[in-house]
Amino acid sequence: MSTWKRILSILLLTLPLLLILSFPGHARSGVELTQAETEWLEANHGNLALWYDGNFPPIEFQGLSGEFEGLGADVMRLIADELGVTFRMIPSRDWNAQLKSLESGESAIAPVIVRNPERERYALFSASYIDIPVVIITTREKSGARTLDDFKGMRVAVVKGYVSEGFLRDHYTGSFEIVLKNNVQEALRDVSFGVVDALVENLAVAAYYIDQEKLPNLRVA
Repeated sequence: MSTWKRILSILLLTLPLLLILSFPGHARSGVELTQAETEWLEANHGNLALWYDGNFPPIEFQGLSGEFEGLGADVMRLIADELGVTFRMIPSRDWNAQLKSLESGESAIAPVIVRNPERERYALFSASYIDIPVVIITTREKSGARTLDDFKGMRVAVVKGYVSEGFLRDHYTGSFEIVLKNNVQEALRDVSFGVVDALVENLAVAAYYIDQEKLPNLRVA
């Protein structure tokens, strides 16, 4: 195991505790590293890149000032303080490129990522530090509670490369047309304008963009 992977494995074990203990009034968790690991961090202090999704608010995004913002940014600040390192923040607008950077090692860490078997081939995962439901977004014209089974023969959008794409392909291929979109905003507009019948997406991000894009005819089904 490489030095960085060993440091990550130690850190990932302590991450849930770190998040609990790093609020005001609590002691820090203290990540115990060997002298060699400490020296490695010092030697690579400026070489650890962190790619983040610049377009995934409120979870992670590039703010108006150009800084990394959102929940993921807060978590990364705790980790950087705990390790005594400074990550080189690299905003990305291409989620698939971001995944490839993590797989190749070009990106040292991913602030916000859903665990699945494919990604476990090349990444170490902490315990979940937040759970956000993935929901079905439709227009208000489609009333009542709905499941994906209700969209047989219709068009259901998903953002290309998101874990929800894999879920739909594994469980609903042949049930409806899976329409790939480049980002959440594009997908929501297509639902609103009737280009597709539904979108499967993270609730927090969908709610943010429904408000920002002013799409009052959409609802969580």
